[in-house]
Amino acid sequence: MSAGFFQLENIVVEGYRDDANAPVKKEVFSNIYEKMIYIVLSRHANNNNGVAYPSVATIAKEALCSITTVKKCIKTLENKGLISKTLRPKSNKDNNTNLYIIKKLSEVFKDIFLPQSQGDVAQSQDDYKEELHKNNYIEDHDNNNSHAKTKFSKKVNPDLDTFEDLFKKIGISFTTKNQLSVKALLKKMSVKQVTNYLIETYENIKNSPGVINIAGLFSMKIAKQERQMTKTVRQNIAAKEKEIEATKQFEKRIHLNDPITVFNSLSPSERLKVEKKALSMFIAQSSADEKIMLTMRERNNLMYLNTIKLQLEKALKVEER
Repeated sequence: MSAGFFQLENIVVEGYRDDANAPVKKEVFSNIYEKMIYIVLSRHANNNNGVAYPSVATIAKEALCSITTVKKCIKTLENKGLISKTLRPKSNKDNNTNLYIIKKLSEVFKDIFLPQSQGDVAQSQDDYKEELHKNNYIEDHDNNNSHAKTKFSKKVNPDLDTFEDLFKKIGISFTTKNQLSVKALLKKMSVKQVTNYLIETYENIKNSPGVINIAGLFSMKIAKQERQMTKTVRQNIAAKEKEIEATKQFEKRIHLNDPITVFNSLSPSERLKVEKKALSMFIAQSSADEKIMLTMRERNNLMYLNTIKLQLEKALKVEER
């Protein structure tokens, strides 16, 4: 992974209030491991359109927990709708690293009064109530009254007429199953967000090569609240996987072969870069005199390379990345 930082939503750390007057914020996560695993997955998905594919072992290492804990927390995060997981089988029927889509908590908890950081504009209780009840109330003005009165009429169930028309336009039956899927989506997103999600999912499926039953796949995706990856996203994932595999093969080559042999097979310019890094690491770790090391290099190059052999192996791996 590259050095630097990544952005994390406030709600991940601070929790949320489902009531503006609530004295204590509620936690999104059930325990610290669940939170840490979500953060680790978010880090891996950074700058990759919310897609991550670290191994379970990597997640366990970075979240400072066991593999068993990772598997348990992944399942609970899925059940909460915070992530979605796709198994990627290998040709030998074993599973490759899973594919995770990390969902933004601001979307999952869109109808909840989110925490405010010091840099955000404060939200009043009235603003909170207005946001909380958006799309659940309709405004009715009495034109016969000189002072227009505002009345609020609560909707028990979302009106599905709009979505029935949308399904007709895209040529997919608005079955009971699809209606239930839309209702479930409306609990987490606004009408506009659900509409955009449905259109985007349908278009991506329609433009995906090899899809025979568009309606069937569409119904399955919206029932699971998953997004259909576009060709560009799939290509980016394939490129990342190819890069990871190339790195693994190179590291395997270094492991199976003598690092000095691999080092000598490089071009002069590559050898210079790797040697410089390896020598710097060796001097930093052993406090050796650089002049003595360079003298050894001139008089007995093989002894010199064997002296910095471990650092050569590390430098080769860094250079490959």
